[in-house]
Amino acid sequence: MIRNTKPLLLAMFLIVATTMHSEAKAGVEAPWPEAAPVADSAANVYQKALASTVLIATDKGRGSGALVDVEKRLVVTNYHVIRSGAPVRVWFPEFRDDVLLTEPSHYLGAEPSAAIAANIYMSDPKRDLALLQLESLPEGAAAIPFAAGSAMPGDAVHSIGNSGSSGALWVYTSGTVRQVYSKKFRVKSGFLVNAWVLETQAPINPGDSGGPVLNDEGELVGISQAFLNGANLVSLAIDIREVADLLAGNNSTIDAELKAQLDKLELKYRTTEQGEFHLQFKISEDESQLIEIPSATESYAGVSFRTIRGLALTLPERPSPAVMEWMLKSSRGLKMGAWELVQFGDKYALLLSIKVHHEISPESLRQFVHAAVNIVSQGRKEIQQLQAEAQAAQIADKSLVGNWIFKPANADAEADTERLAIAKDGTFRLLIGEFMTVTGEYQYDGKSLLLRAGSRTYRSGTVTMTSTDAFSLIVGQKTQSYERVPESSGESQGAATATLDNDNS
Repeated sequence: MIRNTKPLLLAMFLIVATTMHSEAKAGVEAPWPEAAPVADSAANVYQKALASTVLIATDKGRGSGALVDVEKRLVVTNYHVIRSGAPVRVWFPEFRDDVLLTEPSHYLGAEPSAAIAANIYMSDPKRDLALLQLESLPEGAAAIPFAAGSAMPGDAVHSIGNSGSSGALWVYTSGTVRQVYSKKFRVKSGFLVNAWVLETQAPINPGDSGGPVLNDEGELVGISQAFLNGANLVSLAIDIREVADLLAGNNSTIDAELKAQLDKLELKYRTTEQGEFHLQFKISEDESQLIEIPSATESYAGVSFRTIRGLALTLPERPSPAVMEWMLKSSRGLKMGAWELVQFGDKYALLLSIKVHHEISPESLRQFVHAAVNIVSQGRKEIQQLQAEAQAAQIADKSLVGNWIFKPANADAEADTERLAIAKDGTFRLLIGEFMTVTGEYQYDGKSLLLRAGSRTYRSGTVTMTSTDAFSLIVGQKTQSYERVPESSGESQGAATATLDNDNS
């Protein structure tokens, strides 16, 4: 007779499980509770990866990341997650009574959990990847293991992220790899990405970006990047080969050939996140010159060119017409390069731009760079002088706006009273005596005043400001003195008849 042993086995299992649970509670609670030996491999993958997955927040939003180097405290994420340049804060998952805290308010609320400060260690916009270096790591944090190679179409993938569309953090998603291929595309924030990607059917939402994409063994095969607009359930992840290459120090945004040339020339430089090389040259004790050489090249008629740029000035407003005319004439006379005006935000940059062949020799590159330094340094002085003259004329022009009354040199002399109204829009009105009125346009460059009535020059002379409320106009051998009419003065009624409708001093 065969005994039914199932009840006995079940009772033994319950006793052992209860004993194990009691022993675990008696010890020190680890930051990441050990994954239960469940049969579902997806659950195991998720629980193991929690020790490596982080929440990232800046003042522009939030994203995800994965710890890839414990010794250097490096976390990999997408470049577009941290590109704002704002301070970066990082959280590892936290637990209370062995329960994962997934409420966003715990980490990002009015009284958030203590974050770990992070600095940008390396960024590679061309791959849409960045490495963050954390100030510290919590106990139990572990680097995510890397897969030996890329995933294959049909492979199952798992990811963890912090989607803003969910009411929780550390959200699990699964899917299948559709294809692995090299893709060139522009992200929503504007920069161009050219990298190997995993195309999956796993849903990705804002906030998931930068999170780990794992295979069934819990190994990293990609970094969640974006979902494709206009496609049904198609998402992209940056392939593991790109992550491994960046971690090895190979930044695809920075031109390795250009870097080798500058190193050979022993020219000091620093690189920007966009792969631009910035070289600073000392002109004098008080002056230095910035030269910029982007890693990216341009192509025309099948020939690739590199650009050498020199910044002359940054202005808070558009340059004066005199400066614009100088830039045009100077560009025509240059043997190399041309002047450019670039607007960024509410500022204007005046640049010298020189195009050179991308395979230029190191020595020729040095000569072009030094030529740019000299041209820009000299051009800056001329531009500053022209701009200063234009500003002085503008200030002086504003000083003449208002109502003026003619004062004879001899107070007893019999002379017609003149009242002159100068408007901000470049027009004037002159009232002579009680009956004669002249209207027209005026020009003033800070020195000479020209009153033009139609096609006829009515009056032209040299101006000397004797004070903010008085000036002298020298016409030939004759000097005429004018005083500003105070608004509270009784004489202002007479001057008001000469004031233009659109004049407001």
